[in-house]
Amino acid sequence: MEIRITPLCYFEVKNLIRENPLKKSLGSGNLAFGLYSDLLDPVLVEIMGKAGMHFVILDTEHNGFGIEKCRECILASEVAGITPLVRVYDNNPRLINKALEIGALGVVVPHVDTVEKALLAVRATKYPPEGIRGVHPGTRAAGFASSPDEWDKTWKSANQEIITVLQPLESLDGISNLEKIVQIPGLDLVSLGIGDLSQVLGCPMRPDDDRVREIHAKALDTCKKFGTPAYALVSTVEDAKKWHRQGVNVFIFGSDTGLFQRSVDLLVEDLHQNFPLK
Repeated sequence: MEIRITPLCYFEVKNLIRENPLKKSLGSGNLAFGLYSDLLDPVLVEIMGKAGMHFVILDTEHNGFGIEKCRECILASEVAGITPLVRVYDNNPRLINKALEIGALGVVVPHVDTVEKALLAVRATKYPPEGIRGVHPGTRAAGFASSPDEWDKTWKSANQEIITVLQPLESLDGISNLEKIVQIPGLDLVSLGIGDLSQVLGCPMRPDDDRVREIHAKALDTCKKFGTPAYALVSTVEDAKKWHRQGVNVFIFGSDTGLFQRSVDLLVEDLHQNFPLK
């Protein structure tokens, strides 16, 4: 007697490396808006996508969360149609690979201030022969591939769709090495962040300081010269418009914690103005 197991329902499993809308935007020069996720809450990520944000950076550098916390956020991003990137806490190929294996469509690598570090980060996001990324067919990144043909298709697709974002402007070395860094093939996007940059220049978190503005202007000119897109961290639409007039098309409007904090501050301020609170 032949016994067959029939699934209750059947879905065709396709390549899980989906087209990366953010990468398409970078290639076409379209505007893209995103947020950092400090809380790594999948509900908040889904809300960001439903609201119309284009991408989210899942941060594992500045909190106590590990890569496991990002997985559900990536699943939520797929539901909401928002591009998920993971900011790893170290420029480590194994760490980068783990972020990509759970389905992230790119990584943000901090403190990449030399050509050697930049090359390592870029190669870690690419499968051989373009890079050194480890290969395993039984992962979300590989679409749980079951045949060599599927593996080959998935890995080629990944090399095309994955975004590599570097943060070089976090030290004096990164500032001086920027021109060489942005020429590295496979680098998709560069951060024009203000945190570490303003700190090393002696003007913490003051984006309008002349020293910060000068470095940003030179960095942006360098990126334009070699055709490497850059993104700016902004707090208002007016800030974004200023950057856009200078040629920046990708913006991060802070983080989920920042948005929540500002909302609570405004609420409490309004309460103090309308009620006799102590």
